[in-house]
Amino acid sequence: MFDFLFNFDMNFEKISTQMLKNTIKYCSILLLIYYPIMTYFFINSNDPLNIMESQLSFSATTLKLEYLTIYTAGSMNTYRIAQIMDFGFMGLYGILLFAVSLKWSRILKDKKDKKDIWVKTGYSCTLFALIAAFCDVMENIFILMMISYSPDFQFPSSWAIIHSTFALIKWVLLSIIIGWYVIIRIKNR
Repeated sequence: MFDFLFNFDMNFEKISTQMLKNTIKYCSILLLIYYPIMTYFFINSNDPLNIMESQLSFSATTLKLEYLTIYTAGSMNTYRIAQIMDFGFMGLYGILLFAVSLKWSRILKDKKDKKDIWVKTGYSCTLFALIAAFCDVMENIFILMMISYSPDFQFPSSWAIIHSTFALIKWVLLSIIIGWYVIIRIKNR
């Protein structure tokens, strides 16, 4: 049923190794430039919650208080800019993690049996990278929808749950990808 995950490279065989290396290099450089600029806006938005408290709250009350605090501090436009800039970050990390996963899956496939669990998991991670970035996009769309209800932030409570569900899926997938990468790098020294 999930054979497409294990034969994933066949769907991307036109992507050369050199193209993957260049993608990894350029995305890494762009992330090093882009992330501090985006972070500047997040820091100056006066958000009272840390990233996990906000994204994984599953609570409309928590998010309404967060947004009210930002609004009261006069930082809602800064927060909105940060959320919009985050879309570029999602694209960059999604492409970067996709390229790294595909590159290392190919390296492992050449070194090992193509049916090896680490190769199969790596090809799954290429797909997970894209799904994680998509979930991050959906999470931010809900944030932008919720903050559009200023100044009273009386958005539907279900939006907070949907927002946090996308965030949870994103964090689980990113943890799997990073865990896989750390393990294969340790195993293949």
